[in-house]
Amino acid sequence: MARHHRLLAALGLSTALPPIRSGRLLALGVTAAKPVGVLPGVPTIGSMIPGYEAVAFFALMAPAETPQPIIARLSAEIDKILHRPEVIERFAQLGAEPVGGTPAELASFIASETAKWREVVKTSGAKAE
Repeated sequence: MARHHRLLAALGLSTALPPIRSGRLLALGVTAAKPVGVLPGVPTIGSMIPGYEAVAFFALMAPAETPQPIIARLSAEIDKILHRPEVIERFAQLGAEPVGGTPAELASFIASETAKWREVVKTSGAKAE
């Protein structure tokens, strides 16, 4: 007889997709602000809890002393790559969306996320041990 375990977990989509696709996991919702194309019919958590959004992100960083012209060139070239149709499609297959942008936009996003999660931790009362 098959044993079924009940478990609730928040997983990164690239980690969760294989067991979801195989039927071993059931996706109840996604934490992104909008539905995810690789999980049609799976609602956003924000549709159930207004304002909820939690996303994982990856960013390419360079040492602070890197000359600005090099930063600008790298940023422009990476942004071009991230907007290629084949790159967008590959990311979509993994349940991700390439965003790209400028170093200033990334700095603003990181500052916003830091403030949001600082408030969440403060409100929760969690303490580092």
